[in-house]
Amino acid sequence: MSTKKAQDLAGEVFGKLKVLRLEKIERGNYFWLCRCDCGNTTITRTGNLNNGMTKSCGCIHKDQLKERNKSHGLAKTPIYNVWSSMKARCNNSNDASYKNYGGRGIAICDKWRTFEGFYEDMGNSYKKGLTIERINVNGNYCLDNCCWADTITQGNNTRRNRFLTIDGITDTMSNLCRRYGLPVTTVKRRLERGWDVEKTFKTPKKF
Repeated sequence: MSTKKAQDLAGEVFGKLKVLRLEKIERGNYFWLCRCDCGNTTITRTGNLNNGMTKSCGCIHKDQLKERNKSHGLAKTPIYNVWSSMKARCNNSNDASYKNYGGRGIAICDKWRTFEGFYEDMGNSYKKGLTIERINVNGNYCLDNCCWADTITQGNNTRRNRFLTIDGITDTMSNLCRRYGLPVTTVKRRLERGWDVEKTFKTPKKF
């Protein structure tokens, strides 16, 4: 197939890109060498130019990130990473944690869809090392349902946690293990063998 029949884009302008020439053809896709207004060159295929997917060498996105960082100056801070991770697990189906969040309907409130809105509600109470926790683990991310927590506290609020009662005290397995000085693996193994809760926690570790 000739270049003309495929659509000759040489000389045409798409956003900040001017097409210089056809660079290569791979598996039926035509790739074009383009020069950006900023002076850089980039190679992209016909479809990305025609549908507006590619409008620059990437400098537009970089400029947008700079502008966002300029507006609040916090783009490289821990709290920004907390917000960014929260968005990813709720909105990005490719995120490893998506199935436990966005995949089961956990959403972010409208105000927190921007970092500025999130920071207005949660910024003053944040301390380095804390994580964002939902009080109701089946609820959404919003001011009424969220607080800051350390990793131990957040671990006690997971859907997978197991609550046990001994001597009138009901607590998570992990907290009870710390209280009685037993490894979690030991407690799990004993319970799997059919031991009752009192025997499990009051029997010395060597047994």
